[in-house]
Amino acid sequence: NESSIFILLLFFIFGLLLALTPCIFPMIPILSSIIVSQQGGNEKPSVAQAFFTSLVYVVSMALTYTAVGIIAGLVGADIQTAMQNPWVLTIFAGMFVALAFSLFGYYEIGLPASWQSKLTKVSDDAQGKGILGTAIMGLLSALIVGPCVAPPLGGAVLFISHTGDAFLGGAALFIMSIGMGMPLLLVGIGAGKFMPKPGGWMTIVSQVFGVMMLGLGIFMLSRILPDSLTMILWSLLFIGSSLYMGVFNPSSATKGAKKLFQLLAIVFLFYGGSLFIGGISGSGSVIRPFEKFTQYTGAVATAAMHTNKGNRGYSVERLMKEVSESDKPVVVDFTKKSCTSCTELDEITFPDPRVQAHLQKFTFIKVDLTDNTDADKALLKKFELFGTPNIIFFDTDNNYLAEKSLTGFIPPQDFAEHLDSIVK
Repeated sequence: NESSIFILLLFFIFGLLLALTPCIFPMIPILSSIIVSQQGGNEKPSVAQAFFTSLVYVVSMALTYTAVGIIAGLVGADIQTAMQNPWVLTIFAGMFVALAFSLFGYYEIGLPASWQSKLTKVSDDAQGKGILGTAIMGLLSALIVGPCVAPPLGGAVLFISHTGDAFLGGAALFIMSIGMGMPLLLVGIGAGKFMPKPGGWMTIVSQVFGVMMLGLGIFMLSRILPDSLTMILWSLLFIGSSLYMGVFNPSSATKGAKKLFQLLAIVFLFYGGSLFIGGISGSGSVIRPFEKFTQYTGAVATAAMHTNKGNRGYSVERLMKEVSESDKPVVVDFTKKSCTSCTELDEITFPDPRVQAHLQKFTFIKVDLTDNTDADKALLKKFELFGTPNIIFFDTDNNYLAEKSLTGFIPPQDFAEHLDSIVK
């Protein structure tokens, strides 16, 4: 019943809040590398040029999310989930690895010379360089790198489905995406205003971006590779970075700020070694790489034993059967492997001692929606949910407590208090 202006303003605020989450971080090195790569000769990008490049990238990203949200709301398709296909992820991970080695200087990626000469004549007359390429990267980044925006995107999609106003819903999604892209616009302004004159520093910057690209490649592969193998890949990246940073250089050869740089290299080396040991020991946590060597038990581990056939393959019937068999209130956690906030819940919130103490009073069921089967979609539709993470609750009489449902990451203290309110 609110005015359209109020709704658009509210979604813009939601976008600004979303910009404070990890969802936007993977896009920063991509945009930064685009700005750096568009420097020609000894020129450095002006503020206007860098801002325009960032604007094209952000608008492309926003238009992509708008289209995804409208289509998903009108036809019930989760396009972002479809884009998590292993083949798609592998191809794009390979592209980022190839780009990384190009930034390291092993080879140059470019069009044939004959094509370049023809395109140069056209691009010289354009307002900016590489506009089409920047727009395509914004589109692909929105689909591939940013799956964790699914819950807030879902709010707008549900708005479309309940109001039937696809135009207003699409506008709300676009405004929310612009708000989410504000840090990227600041990156563009900073790149043009604060970058020093071109010189040897550009080689170092390119190599830093190369490391980031390798990290993005590992991040994508982490959705399809075993957790232990992913940890080994992360360990090799950190160890390799520490060697490049001169971790074993004589201390006498470093002075001033370079000593702090070497200290960071030592931290990378030790952390990379910890991840490698954790990976070969079977650990899947980058936060607790030595979990296999420590006594780690908790309410989640105990409560998870209530599921008989693992976390995947759930249907509405199976879930409701397990809920009805419980003599306690029930917590149902909808998760999937490619969900950043789901990992944060598993690593930070659920293991917290305060949460564990409260979960002893509940039956905990974890439902993995990674496969995105028809049964998985039916579960989300049954409880009017969109994406992951979503946590729903049932009381001791097996009544669904819709008003108690939670979406996104919840800090341990807040989640413990929420559990306490359900028991009371």
